[in-house]
Amino acid sequence: MRLLVSVFGNPWRVYPDEFQWDVVEYVFDGEVLRSRTALPLLFKVVEPDAVLVVVQDSLIFGCGFNCYGDIVKSVEGVVKSFVESVCGECLNRVEVVVAPAIGTYKNSFRVEKNTSDRNVVTRFCGSLNDFYAYVLTSLYKTLKRFALSGKGEEIEIHLDLTHGVNYMPTMVYKAVRDVSSLLASVLNTSIHIYNSDPYVKNVTTRLNINKLYVEKSVLPPTIPINQIQINQIKKVLQLCKTCVNQSEYSSIGKEIGDENFKVIKILGDLEGIKRLLAFASSIVNGFPLLAFYTQLKTSFEEFFERLAEAHKSFIHVESRERGCEVIIRRRAEITKEGVEILKALMLADIVKNMKSDILAMQKNDLVPLEAIEKLASEETGLRWGEKTKALINTEIYAIKKAVNEMLKQGKKCSLLSEIIGVEETKDEESKKRNFYAHAGFRKEITKIYIENGKPYLKYTKDGLDEAIKHAIELLK
Repeated sequence: MRLLVSVFGNPWRVYPDEFQWDVVEYVFDGEVLRSRTALPLLFKVVEPDAVLVVVQDSLIFGCGFNCYGDIVKSVEGVVKSFVESVCGECLNRVEVVVAPAIGTYKNSFRVEKNTSDRNVVTRFCGSLNDFYAYVLTSLYKTLKRFALSGKGEEIEIHLDLTHGVNYMPTMVYKAVRDVSSLLASVLNTSIHIYNSDPYVKNVTTRLNINKLYVEKSVLPPTIPINQIQINQIKKVLQLCKTCVNQSEYSSIGKEIGDENFKVIKILGDLEGIKRLLAFASSIVNGFPLLAFYTQLKTSFEEFFERLAEAHKSFIHVESRERGCEVIIRRRAEITKEGVEILKALMLADIVKNMKSDILAMQKNDLVPLEAIEKLASEETGLRWGEKTKALINTEIYAIKKAVNEMLKQGKKCSLLSEIIGVEETKDEESKKRNFYAHAGFRKEITKIYIENGKPYLKYTKDGLDEAIKHAIELLK
């Protein structure tokens, strides 16, 4: 599956028919094509299954906006019209991602031909976290539609930074890299980065599109989910103080707090969020047994739609006809913890979609040893690195020896430590180290059951709580 991502600034000098992007000859891979943008030539050569054009909501050409939804629709419309004019063959594969801008912009537009130009000044107050979260989510939703079909094909993300401005190229690249790393837990992925030669107005007539480099997924994949402090887990949306008058901190902060609570409730209580992060850690660090016990029923889409709805409800739009000015204040911002929870949900969604047959092997509250082996196998398992898989297989070998011993003794249920004869660890730090060193099969909390001659595994009740705690603390 190939996805082409193109980052756009503002193509127009005066909207709708005077452009600051001039027509030049773009050259790439032996092909030459005249255009205002690198998009049609890359579309021709790369042959993508889908195209994302990332723009900002600062592409406003008018003065009378009072609703944020209207701004987004307007931006989508003008960008799609531009794409149609330069790459009509792209249009049925193009999705426009309107991401939240920050800063001040001035755009020129003309209401009718032969009328004088007008300028609209747009001022955006908010957080770059919002830009990143919306781009990351759009990337994932598109890739999920095409890639998580069970075919196991490689995912190629082709990122064109030719027309990106300010922070956009950096933030979009980070989002591309992060979603690629998440998908690398189950699929081969690669990122291809492009940028053109510099353009000099009235001098340059031909631009090479340069392939800067290709980044292929490696094993083990670097999964970009960071540790979250337990006392911050329940805050995914917070007051953006730079966008609110100090006198309103308390009242608006309370409203945001109430909405934040409703969003978090989708994941369940605090224990539900802990389980999500523990699941992410089980995939990141290689704790296969824990993965079975920390699956969530909440869908990524359900959570993000509710988060986006809450976030947008605190966007205040003010239009000033005199002077033609539009001011957008995002009074709520998506927190860093909210971003980590989004990534954890994406990872859970990826594993659920690609390994559902294995995860469904859990029988009531017991996990067959066979399911653990499948999750760690080269053919059917997750793409853990050789070191992690070797560690898991060493533990599986030890468990099989314990099972044989139980069969000799006629036992149906036993703690792993009782069979192997390991002395219980008292120190909390040592417990966490042992949990990590034994791929989550800490012997004092892992029980073996034998039913109809088949071995099953389970954490003790207190042991599951300890495993979740260790796993969250072991997120990088």
